[in-house]
Amino acid sequence: MSHLLFRLRNVPDEEASAVRSLLEEHQIPFFETSAGNWGISMPGLWLEEDQDIERATQLLEQFQKEYRENARAIHQQKIESGEWPSFFEKFLAQPGLMLLAISFCVFIIYISIQPFLSLIR
Repeated sequence: MSHLLFRLRNVPDEEASAVRSLLEEHQIPFFETSAGNWGISMPGLWLEEDQDIERATQLLEQFQKEYRENARAIHQQKIESGEWPSFFEKFLAQPGLMLLAISFCVFIIYISIQPFLSLIR
């Protein structure tokens, strides 16, 4: 019976390709489902054989741990080298967009607390 091993929704292509390669490298039979024409189905990697579930899960957990550590190290390296923009740098690069986003947040907060403020009056 098929077993869902890895959901592909919102997964970068690089990570999905690496997981496919990992399964192929360890000769674990799998198949892939897409989100379908309307995007409502479950895209994922499914195991064909039940006896591969434990081994594939362990491999995937180890892969994700290494992938996460690598991604965090790259992110930290970009922050330290100044490649990752700060909030202030983003604000200076696109002030109109940032002001629009901040204004929207203030509006949502106002709409949320306005009924309570009207009780005070």
